[in-house]
Amino acid sequence: MGMKERNEMAGDILEGVGRSLAVPVTVCMTLVGTCPAGWQYFSDTLSCFYVSTNKVDQPAARAQCRSKGAELASVGSMAEAAFVRGIS
Repeated sequence: MGMKERNEMAGDILEGVGRSLAVPVTVCMTLVGTCPAGWQYFSDTLSCFYVSTNKVDQPAARAQCRSKGAELASVGSMAEAAFVRGIS
């Protein structure tokens, strides 16, 4: 699975969840060779994560991630969950 497909899948997993709920942080994820400034690299998934503390609803969080060329993060393992907790 390529980077684009994985990013789309990560975003699709959250489709329809929490549409009206404001979330305290937005965690974006993308697969890139080198993480942009301000992003954190997670070697287990070869992914870069970005955390924003803007309190927004799910559609706005998704739009924020997409504006950065990423998707909302979906946590796929305990190690990834621990990593995201550590950076947020």
